[in-house]
Amino acid sequence: MNSITQDDNEAQKKYEKYKSLDPFPEIKPALLNNADIIDYVVATGLICPFDIIDKKNIKPASIALKLLGKYVYWDEYGKKVNGTIEEGKEFILKQNTIAFVSLKEHIRLPYYIAARFNLKIDNIYRGLLLGTGPLIDPGFDAILSFPLHNLTKNDYVFIGGERIIWMEFTKLSVNQLWDKNDNSENHIRQGKYYIPINKHKYHNVQDYLNEAEKQRDVRSTLPDIIGEVKIFKKDINSILELFMEDIHKKVTRIKNIQYVYTIATIIGVSALIISVWSYQHALINGVESTIRVYYERISGELDSKIENENHAKQYLQMDEKIKELEKQLSELDKKKIIDLPVSKNKYPIKRK
Repeated sequence: MNSITQDDNEAQKKYEKYKSLDPFPEIKPALLNNADIIDYVVATGLICPFDIIDKKNIKPASIALKLLGKYVYWDEYGKKVNGTIEEGKEFILKQNTIAFVSLKEHIRLPYYIAARFNLKIDNIYRGLLLGTGPLIDPGFDAILSFPLHNLTKNDYVFIGGERIIWMEFTKLSVNQLWDKNDNSENHIRQGKYYIPINKHKYHNVQDYLNEAEKQRDVRSTLPDIIGEVKIFKKDINSILELFMEDIHKKVTRIKNIQYVYTIATIIGVSALIISVWSYQHALINGVESTIRVYYERISGELDSKIENENHAKQYLQMDEKIKELEKQLSELDKKKIIDLPVSKNKYPIKRK
């Protein structure tokens, strides 16, 4: 009598023998129940290793598989992080992160069986997403890995070896490639159909949320980011309005400067006045134009981005630009072209 093997080499030998030879042709093409799944695990090395004793690994039409092995993700600074999830050790899936993780079990699908999988229900109600198409075609012979999306505000802790997904198996319609008689071995049906007790103990969405995450709300990070960007944009617009208002006052003051000269003096120095006025007018227009272009560019960028990591940098860039423009105005004042009153920290730049 055969049994479920925990040895990967033995499971591989079974798979090579039965990947194109169906040991149970009497099982009709359909979504397999857990008794049929167990029979194929025993005969073909479908899943290895697998603990049939723990009934928490079995549902009527699916089998629980466990988190273990290699992982890869990129942190908030764009640095690639990889390592191995070990049995009983913690793995933290950080907020707003996509991590590529692996299963403990080696999956070997004969040519007549396909598989699908999805996250355990408590992981779904934590707000996690399984970022891949769940169909695995026949002939797959490897350790499965997949991306986990955590777009919530919470960090989630997983333990190496814990159940993370449920996998179902479907037998394909009959094909001559595997529809053969196997006279080499007497395959005795060993699987027993099992229905978990108290399967439907949750009745509404709040029950599921309470079971998945009792202490914290399951919230996306995106609304907070969008809100912060809107506040930031409003602050920047207020600062720019103050700055533009001050520039226009200075321009108006310069245009209203009255030079009291005699007619003879005006005639004598008219060429110099025209030259100076042209210079200051061009310079002031240049300053104003620079501010306007910078204002429009910042507004456009804020409309197209919602990434809060760049907020501090944008504040600093705005601060430097204002200092540069104030320096230009100060130079005009030193050359006696305009009368610029001393004003420190006039614009309320918020520095973090």
